[in-house]
Amino acid sequence: MKDDKVFLQNILECIVKIETYTNSSKEKFMSSDLIQDAVIRNQRTTPGDSLETNGRTTRCVNT
Repeated sequence: MKDDKVFLQNILECIVKIETYTNSSKEKFMSSDLIQDAVIRNQRTTPGDSLETNGRTTRCVNT
């Protein structure tokens, strides 16, 4: 049970970071390698890389 809480906390932290990094325009996201790298890193850090977020990142960016 404790492992599940740690696992879920890690996922939540990664999601919050991704939301923070993608809180600006799509253009800003697409023009910044730094932001893209940070989002990709947190997607991969999210246990279950696997949460099927790849390909959806740019759709999460506010337009």
